[in-house]
Amino acid sequence: MILRQIAYIDTFVADNSADFAIAHSPQEVRTLVHTTTKTIIVYSIEGGRNLIHSQDDANFWAAKGVAFITLVHLKDYEVGSSAVMPGFAEHLLNLKGVFRKESKRGLTDVGRQTILWMANAGIMTDVTHMNDKTRTDAIAFMNSKGLPVLSTHDGFKPLQNQPRGIPPQDVLAIYKGKGLVSLPISMGMYKPTAEYRAKLDSLPCYCERSIDSYVFTYKALNKYIANNLPTVFGDSAKTLQSLNPQELINISVGFQTDFNGWTSHHRPRYGRKGCYKLNPDSIYNPIDVKGLVHPGMLYDNWQLLQSEGVDLSTIKRASEKFLLMWQQYLDNRGKY
Repeated sequence: MILRQIAYIDTFVADNSADFAIAHSPQEVRTLVHTTTKTIIVYSIEGGRNLIHSQDDANFWAAKGVAFITLVHLKDYEVGSSAVMPGFAEHLLNLKGVFRKESKRGLTDVGRQTILWMANAGIMTDVTHMNDKTRTDAIAFMNSKGLPVLSTHDGFKPLQNQPRGIPPQDVLAIYKGKGLVSLPISMGMYKPTAEYRAKLDSLPCYCERSIDSYVFTYKALNKYIANNLPTVFGDSAKTLQSLNPQELINISVGFQTDFNGWTSHHRPRYGRKGCYKLNPDSIYNPIDVKGLVHPGMLYDNWQLLQSEGVDLSTIKRASEKFLLMWQQYLDNRGKY
């Protein structure tokens, strides 16, 4: 299935080469950014089950240009355990995980070896979808090996208090190891802490599961990282104002989403599916009246945030951070 998907994209890009390109390395990304206006595709795989059983397997996927693999997806398997989300359907998907003790649902020796095989091939490990124990184990193991941790689309547990939320201490551990956290733009609040619930309730305007949910989470995560810079950098004198350009890149916060046909993205703020009535005399950004319904609206998404004064600098720096991490893995192939 994955090979067929890659072949499909290869053919699509070949047939539409004026507008699209595939990059197999950070340098190819940089060249395309500076010399074209093409949409750049970098290969990744969500779910490592049945993919990596040896160094040769990891090398095979690296040769296809795969930059990272989300090691655990929707089910527990031999490398570790998956986050079991609330809901009957989610429980059915991973009954093995539902009935196992949490203390026994950590990263396994097979998981550790798989991470090293991938690193030796130049492939990053994405810790998204892992349950709390597997994620914490993976972060500690990767930090011990000098492997930056990538988390592409999990939430922030003080706001998304469910198995896909990353605890604050794990966020700091990821950034101490020069890793990167990206937030999904498809996740609302779930049982936020009392502190954050009070902040949400104090907002003059807030529409749950609209773009407001993403903005609030994005700001909260950035502020949490900024308030803990001495821990991140191991220097009690570090402040946001004292960081040099490279250090600012190291505290980037990215964004990610699944455009897979069924994931619900943020709803509109106005109209029948929103929180507020439409004013016939007002002009609205399409995101405000439609929500994020397809990839072509991402431009509108960022334009709306900019117009409302949201600081997107950490998102803009995240692309550079991702490329630097990928390059580090490529430069250290075969050393683990």
